[in-house]
Amino acid sequence: MKPVALRALLIEDNPTDVLLLTHALEAVEQTTFTIEHATRLADGLARIAAADPPFDCILLDLSLPDETGLRTVQRAYEAAPHIPIVILTGLDDHELPFKAIRAGAQDYVTKETVDGPTLEHAILCALQRQQILNQPGD
Repeated sequence: MKPVALRALLIEDNPTDVLLLTHALEAVEQTTFTIEHATRLADGLARIAAADPPFDCILLDLSLPDETGLRTVQRAYEAAPHIPIVILTGLDDHELPFKAIRAGAQDYVTKETVDGPTLEHAILCALQRQQILNQPGD
């Protein structure tokens, strides 16, 4: 696999989780990530709207100061239906990943189990799924 360079927007309000996730992605070997960060959904949505070029993916926490739960995913998806969203959460709920995907996310990772390769894999799979969805119909 050849190296890939991706630009991601991390929407996360917990500074410890920001450091953990950023360091995890810095440690992967096949993909180079440029991470931009927002602590509130509104700030993240503004960055998405202003981004040129657009972000390759959105890493989205489900518990933010200005939005929580599936509404967070819905709002991000409405703002950028063409950008894959990977959910990051501390919640270990068996049904939540399926609900998040129905709301517009492409993948789901729990923070307690995340490491660089797992997060990289989730992002790359989300990109592939989004590319399929973005293809024009036959």
